[in-house]
Amino acid sequence: MKKHIHPKIFITNDDGYNSHGITVLIEELKKIGDVLCIAPESEQSGMSHAITFSKPLKMKCMHQEDGFSLYKLNGTPVDCVKMGLDKFYKEQNPDLIVSGINHGSNATICAVYS
Repeated sequence: MKKHIHPKIFITNDDGYNSHGITVLIEELKKIGDVLCIAPESEQSGMSHAITFSKPLKMKCMHQEDGFSLYKLNGTPVDCVKMGLDKFYKEQNPDLIVSGINHGSNATICAVYS
């Protein structure tokens, strides 16, 4: 019998770890895989390419259960991705990285910086 392997899914956003959009995304993706979510502790819209240099990054686990972990980070969305890849996916990359669900529009020029 073939063992079913759950895909490893990494989620982040720019609206913060407790935004409605990320909560919906987490609930849906938990149905198909093991989810790790690291998102900013506060809203970070417009910070898409920013990396934190001026202060130490601090990450806190907000929820953990079998197949799901949620962390908040006092940095930007890029900091969240870098932290996830460096700390949790050092040996093997996630199967899927998802950002969103966004609050507001990321249309036209906004897509460049959000």
